[in-house]
Amino acid sequence: MSLLGSMTQGKKRNITINVEDVRPNPMNMYHFEDEVIDSLANSIKKYGQLENATVYEDTSKNDGCKYTLIGGESRYRAISGLSMGGGGALFYALHYPEMFVAAAPLSAVGGAWTFDQMKSQSDLSKVSEEKKAEVLGQMDIQTILEKSPKEKLDRIKWIRWYISCGDDDFLSVTNCLLHNTLLQHQVGHEFRMKDGSHSWTYWRMELPEVMRFVSRIFTQY
Repeated sequence: MSLLGSMTQGKKRNITINVEDVRPNPMNMYHFEDEVIDSLANSIKKYGQLENATVYEDTSKNDGCKYTLIGGESRYRAISGLSMGGGGALFYALHYPEMFVAAAPLSAVGGAWTFDQMKSQSDLSKVSEEKKAEVLGQMDIQTILEKSPKEKLDRIKWIRWYISCGDDDFLSVTNCLLHNTLLQHQVGHEFRMKDGSHSWTYWRMELPEVMRFVSRIFTQY
């Protein structure tokens, strides 16, 4: 049996479930020797899972499992992304800071979204004004930081942030505003503005830097 944080429709809860009910995450592309897996399996059978992990409920697959593993301790979990994926990494870490020790959004879509910007992305004709305001608040970094309880804000500050964008990127101004907003709220971070555009040429240059940054954090914590 193991204590696992279960995420269901964005809500989290702590539950105790059978390890046999958890499937591995196909996105975690690790390879271990069979003897290592056997040793770990025997240890879990004898002593149980001694640290918390995070799963999400998913019964859509016909494999007898009810949950999919997201990961174990947050000190060994980082998130990164490029462009819209960078925005996803940015906002995911801001909304769920307890899940990560490091975040590295590159050329990230971010900042304060307006109704007009949201309308250009989707049909909001059937969405109430109250819901629109709620969604906009979730996409506005200033609002997130200002309205976060002290405990959550401290956790956001605990994350090690690496933010990078090319100086010729059309998102360079947005990333500079992100940099200034984090400074205003005393959120420590490394900010890099280097020669480059919104392209794979820039990201191929920066990804090794992200790996080195994250590797240092993992060994420190």
